[in-house]
Amino acid sequence: MSKSKNNLITKHYSGKLGNQISLRNLRHCSVMAILPDASSKGPSAKQRAHQHLFKKASRYARSVYSDPFLKNIYEKKTSKSLTVYKLALSDFLNPPVVHKIDSSGYKGKIGDMIMVDAVSRFGLRQIKITITGPNGEFIEEGNCILDTFHILWEYTVTAEQSPLPGTTITATAYDYPGHKGVGILKL
Repeated sequence: MSKSKNNLITKHYSGKLGNQISLRNLRHCSVMAILPDASSKGPSAKQRAHQHLFKKASRYARSVYSDPFLKNIYEKKTSKSLTVYKLALSDFLNPPVVHKIDSSGYKGKIGDMIMVDAVSRFGLRQIKITITGPNGEFIEEGNCILDTFHILWEYTVTAEQSPLPGTTITATAYDYPGHKGVGILKL
């Protein structure tokens, strides 16, 4: 794909050139690309699943315009080529990721701290911690809060637990479209 700005020849062109090249204008920029291969076979199961996901992402992106809170989140990141719609679409298609659960401050005592490093392209709505014992028994669950520097998420332990070996800490990060990313740490 090639792009050109203010080119006198392709400035107002759109459509296809023969059966090989597609021309279009995108935000004051001429774009030339190879035409996609239009296969005579129908889409595969994987392609149909992706099309279904993209339709859901498109519905979400359109719905953002009617929610002032969400619209404001995406408007802050818009640029010449990135609209609220495109940003919301991208956010829907890219779920959050939990990179690390830091349990170095967790000794099984009330008030201990567990830190979570998680990201989403446009911010996280919530991170929930669940702690289970060595045999899978529920110990506690609660929400993290963003630290002072807005980098890591902190969870303050509310239940005493001992012994620690075999304990599982699960961090679940939720983004604005409602997707979740999960990180699991076994002690």
